[in-house]
Order: sequence, then structure tokens, then C-alpha cells
Amino acid sequence: MSGVASKEVRQSVNLNIRGVQDQLAKQKDVVGVIFIVDGKVQSADIFGNSSLFKTGSPSVLRSYLAEAALSKHKTPEKLDLEQVANFLREINRGRRRGLSPQENGAYSKIAAGKTVGVEMPSKDGGILHGNYARTGN
Repeated sequence: MSGVASKEVRQSVNLNIRGVQDQLAKQKDVVGVIFIVDGKVQSADIFGNSSLFKTGSPSVLRSYLAEAALSKHKTPEKLDLEQVANFLREINRGRRRGLSPQENGAYSKIAAGKTVGVEMPSKDGGILHGNYARTGN
């Protein structure tokens, strides 16, 4: 495999996307996903509600599956739930800085600990969509 656009990666995504979507469909009120590779939190996409997630998730899931296909380790490592909890706490507690609509297409940027992200706010003060990443593990 040479990159995200390679034939092998596309085949891997196509092979796995339905199973992931089926598993998510069994869950009630899913609003986001956390991407973990080799046992380490990489990033997350969180939407304002389950309807927004359902609409936005296909491209997010394909992107995450493509990145996973490029992982050197194919055997799942033990998931550290405390690492996941810390990541979510950093997202929640992160300092937000407003951006102009032209800057990155987002309206606020967050930073906390090893977590950075961008969020598009909703009119009611929540978020429509947030994308967050770990800058180090």
C-alpha cells in the first residue's frame, strides 16, 4: 500500500464500511466517533445530534477506515478507556477561540493539553460538528 488513494486502501475501506455502519446503526443516539489506531487515540468527530451524525458520518468513517488500513499493526491492541476519557475531558474543557467564517471554514478553535480541534457552532450555542485530534500520545 502506498497511500490513502491506493487500490488496496480503497478495497479495505469498501470491505469494512458496511460492518462499521451496521454496528453503529444498532446503537441509539450516536453523535460521534473516536478514531483509535494501535491502541492510541488519534482523533474524533462529534456532531450536535444523531441526525447530523447520520448525515455526516459516511465520509468521516471512510476517512478513518482509510487511515486504519495504512496502520502498520493489524492486530487490535488493548483499548485504554482512561486515555479515551482524558481525550473527551480535554475536548470538553478546551479553551475556545472564535475564528472568522473564512478561517478554516470553522467558527471556533479549541486547544487543551494534547488536544486541538475546530468546531462549527449551532445557533443555539451548541455545535453542529467538531473535529478534534491528539497532537501527541
